[in-house]
Amino acid sequence: MNKILLMFFFISISTFSQTIKSWQNYSSFKNVAQSFQIENTIWAATDGGIFGFSASDSSYQILTKSDGLISQNITSISKDQNNKLWIGTNEGYIIVYTPETGELKTILEIFKTDKSIKTINNILISDDTAFVSTAFGLTLININDFSFFDSILKFGEFTTETPVKKVYLGSTIFVITQAGIAYKKSGATNLTAPESWLNINISTQIPATSINSLIEFENEIYAATDKGLLKNSNGIWSSFLYNNFEVLDVIEKNQMIYSLLENTIHLYNGSDQIIISEQNINFNSFIVDTQNNLYISTNKGLFFQSESKQNFLMPNSPATNGFINITVDHENNFWSATGKNGAGIGVIKFDNLNWSILNTSNTNEMIFNDFHRVSASGKSVYFSSWGRGFVRFKDNQFQRFDASNSALIGIPGANDFLVINDIEEDANGNAWILNYWAADKKPISVLKNDGTIISYELASPLASTIISVKELVIDQYNTKWFSGDISGDAATEALFYFND
Repeated sequence: MNKILLMFFFISISTFSQTIKSWQNYSSFKNVAQSFQIENTIWAATDGGIFGFSASDSSYQILTKSDGLISQNITSISKDQNNKLWIGTNEGYIIVYTPETGELKTILEIFKTDKSIKTINNILISDDTAFVSTAFGLTLININDFSFFDSILKFGEFTTETPVKKVYLGSTIFVITQAGIAYKKSGATNLTAPESWLNINISTQIPATSINSLIEFENEIYAATDKGLLKNSNGIWSSFLYNNFEVLDVIEKNQMIYSLLENTIHLYNGSDQIIISEQNINFNSFIVDTQNNLYISTNKGLFFQSESKQNFLMPNSPATNGFINITVDHENNFWSATGKNGAGIGVIKFDNLNWSILNTSNTNEMIFNDFHRVSASGKSVYFSSWGRGFVRFKDNQFQRFDASNSALIGIPGANDFLVINDIEEDANGNAWILNYWAADKKPISVLKNDGTIISYELASPLASTIISVKELVIDQYNTKWFSGDISGDAATEALFYFND
């Protein structure tokens, strides 16, 4: 035991004596919240940072924390008249980025407030003013000197600090809030005064429970709501299109109305037509450029459609930000598990150049996508699932081991529910397996080189009730060390060892 402790101590000293010269962030750019165009480049806001796609040479530029961003959880994006990007985050940061120079400026005033939720929901810039919609009101910022000249916390009769979703500038200032629509009174100049605003309440005045966006078209107001696209005629709201379907966004462009639903985009030009329909994709927002090309922010990347083609725009990156367990194999490939209980999307691989994912769509031996642990040992990589055994990747071949095709027993009362918490190979290439809550009370098993599996019950009377076995290490004497607890009680967690 002393030798093991000395080994750990030596490794710790060696590890911390090394100097990390630079960091590189790897994050997923799949979940796009918003996008904005600056000349030939489309910039996308994601929960993994910012990326820009140049239409002129099909190249990508990415911005993450390692490039200077204070946060990668981006919720909104816009541009000012100087072609600077204004970026809002979930934490309340506002980041101003100059693409030409690479300069980044972070505005901290909203983040520093005492509000419990500080999310920047949207940024709209008109002339020299940035209208910043937040979880507690509306803030107006001068884009030239970054000064805050108005903070509006109450709109008419709406409750103070009602969350603001976005602003629309038309015949007046329209503010879409969680309570309904507020609009500036004619002639009002003091926007911070509640009496400068009139209200249109949801439910009582608008037949909807949520408003997402609005436009003015041919002197009438249209609102995108959870009950469809509504129209205001002479002060009366009524259903116009898509009754009882949620409309997430609406845009007026070239005398036409574009409406964004969950996974379709409709165009209304006297009659309604679906111009994009993509199943199994969730749309978040969209923009229409001067050539009527569409850029749609989705949960699977930035979707582009023109008259002649459509495709997803996204730099090569991980398929998710859910890295719940990682390892590196003997060829320096990086692997990560992605989730359990329905949250997993397979196993991620990075070969130092490209990111890929292995799952049910491309790997026959994967009959599930929930993998909560990956282990690289010897020349094999093991993908452990929560309930469906494990998959071994060796010599470019996949092999599945579960309760139906192996000698491993799952949990009591559901013997086919097989949870594997760790796998390590010994010096002879045998794979040792930790089986969570094994019904046969044999928490550790070995997959031998000839394909047979042998399971062991530990000798101690208490050890026969070990449930949560995990974190396996094999020492130079072929002793298997692992942690576990008795009867599922964390207070009894202990270190166990086994030598066959």
